Amino acid sequence: AAASLAAAERDAPFAPTRPCAFGPRFEVSRAFADVLPEGGARWPRLHYEVSRDGETAYVLTLTEAIAPYRAIPLGSRRLRVDAGGIVAEGFAGPSGAGGEVAYLRWRAGGVTHELFASLRPWFAERDVRAVAAALMRRRAAGRPLRRTVAPPDGRRASLHDGVRAVAAAGDLAGERYYRARARRYRAARRAQPSPRPVRQAAPRGEDGEGTAARLGGSRV
Repeated sequence: AAASLAAAERDAPFAPTRPCAFGPRFEVSRAFADVLPEGGARWPRLHYEVSRDGETAYVLTLTEAIAPYRAIPLGSRRLRVDAGGIVAEGFAGPSGAGGEVAYLRWRAGGVTHELFASLRPWFAERDVRAVAAALMRRRAAGRPLRRTVAPPDGRRASLHDGVRAVAAAGDLAGERYYRARARRYRAARRAQPSPRPVRQAAPRGEDGEGTAARLGGSRV
């Protein structure tokens, strides 16, 4: 799973939100990437499959494509989770194969998150809500990466680029994060001692006198 996780995330154009384990027996059993055709473009997409004892608990999908949630299937009940200033909407209800499923979708940091779960006695609707809320709070409080705010002109992103990008997007948590990083960076720079210039002695001649003096120049 670790190898597939690294391979799936390697070429992602955005900073992924990794899934929550939820319990000691939960693990990311599989991760892979594909492409989502949407709006005339092909959007990279990441999938994380989280399992418990070999049974899939939920799948988390991430993509930069904007695919707004529009309706719920007939016979399902609407779900809504609000955490960290982010709102997820979806549904829970019967699946065609028997049992029940739950689905939630939210958008944060320019990335659409989709969580799909097969409801079980050990992973109920309240657990789906808890996982979604934890992911949203982590994203809101989180640690945005520089590559998510890369300037369009191709130059390397700076802390100031990060501050401007998250401020423009209204991401208050992200703006606080980048401003705190900038303050720590400035404090670390001020704490570093200034390098002192090294004075080199003039080369000495065989008689011990400075070479410049022997040549008629000023003594160093």
